Amino acid sequence: MPIEISLRHGPSALRAAGALADLYRAAFCGPPWNEDESRVARFVSRLEGDVDRPGFVAAVARMDGRPVGFGTAWRTPAPFPQDRRYGDVTAQLGGEWVSEWLVGAQEIDELAVSPAAQRRGIGPRILEILTGLGTPAGTWLLTSTKSPVTVPFYRKCGWRQVTEDGTEIVVFLSPQHPYCFAGGRWPGQRRSEKEEISDVAPTGDHTQGPDRGGVQASR
Repeated sequence: MPIEISLRHGPSALRAAGALADLYRAAFCGPPWNEDESRVARFVSRLEGDVDRPGFVAAVARMDGRPVGFGTAWRTPAPFPQDRRYGDVTAQLGGEWVSEWLVGAQEIDELAVSPAAQRRGIGPRILEILTGLGTPAGTWLLTSTKSPVTVPFYRKCGWRQVTEDGTEIVVFLSPQHPYCFAGGRWPGQRRSEKEEISDVAPTGDHTQGPDRGGVQASR
């Protein structure tokens, strides 16, 4: 069954708020996230403000005309935020590093696929489309280790982990991010990755933003 993905920029995304809330509920109110209706309402309320962020875009996937997944993204402002889980990002990577490599880049905040539509490549397609809309400063995301499939998914997608293993939150850079070609070692890079990193090929899946401390993946 063909998958169609449409883009909604800025406040026009609010016309799809009901569908996005239903998808959010389906993706996050079950294991391993187990969020409740108050978190769904919080997502909708946050969306109303997020649409005014510079560069905001929502990608909505439909299968047979029915919404089955979505992703949201925007441009990270300067100075680097310190609310939600952004402060944890700064603590792990350092203020100078985030200012140089995350400020001005596109950040993916949410990526969700209905459980009934997973394993059809919908999440990867949304991720690919949003990444393709990124600024010359690249694309990044913050995810959580709460789901056992999240970190392996993004690694499989070719995204580069820049935080250390064993932490609650994980920051990834897209394969096209300028820092991935800078030739240096990033803060969380394991010594053995120096040779392995060039062998990782791109692919994709589902996320949640810095408000919860992470991004999830769903195929």
